[in-house]
Order: sequence, then structure tokens, then C-alpha cells
Amino acid sequence: MRGMEVLVEPREARVSVLWLAPEPRVIASARRDGMEAGADLRVVVADGRARVWAGRDGSGEPLMDVALPGPLPAAGVVGLRAWGAPLSAEDIVLETTGGSVALRPDAAEADPARRALEATCLMLLNLNEALYVE
Repeated sequence: MRGMEVLVEPREARVSVLWLAPEPRVIASARRDGMEAGADLRVVVADGRARVWAGRDGSGEPLMDVALPGPLPAAGVVGLRAWGAPLSAEDIVLETTGGSVALRPDAAEADPARRALEATCLMLLNLNEALYVE
């Protein structure tokens, strides 16, 4: 796999940038106290650098400003991953030199009945964390 990934660890209040080629490795990591629910995350990759902002409005000084180990491949992946706690990603916009594209969920995923069913199934699967049978 080639490309880069942003790893968010809400419980550790840490954000990391991983370079995925040839093997995944962390190229930068930083802690940000107060990464509460609703915090904005902004990632800008340009001019051979990755800059990451984390906070209430994604502005001000970047949390990380790191030089990439090489050029981004023409084809590859850009990922966002959470570890250790849930992450809800909304209003994702991919901006390139050619314009911007809003990444929105499929209509089926946005259907309230389907989301309710998914939430119920997830709750049932997680019952073993709170229910003990002897």
C-alpha cells in the first residue's frame, strides 16, 4: 500500500501521521489535550509537507508540521483511522489543485431507519462488555 494516513487516538489525545510506503511507519506524532467530541481536524498536504491542526476550529498554529519522506504517489490512498475509541467523521472535503470534492455517505447510510438498525446491532454485539452470564 502506498500513501499516507492520519491516525487519531482520542483516549490518548494523540494524532499521528503515518507514511505507508514501503512499510507503514509513523513520521510524526503529537498530543493535544482537550480533543473532545466535536473537535475539528484539518490536514493539509502540500509542497512535500503534512500539516495537521486539531482543535475547535482547525485554525491557528498547526499541531504538526512535518516533511514527507518522499513525494505522494500518483495513485495510492489517503486514510483517516481511529484507535481505542470511536471517531465520527463528518463534512469531509478533499481539496486538490484541481478543485474540491465533498465526501458524503451513500443515501442508504444516511437513512434514519438503517442507522437505527446499525446502532441496535452494534449495541447487541457489545453487550458482552456489560452483561455477564454465569
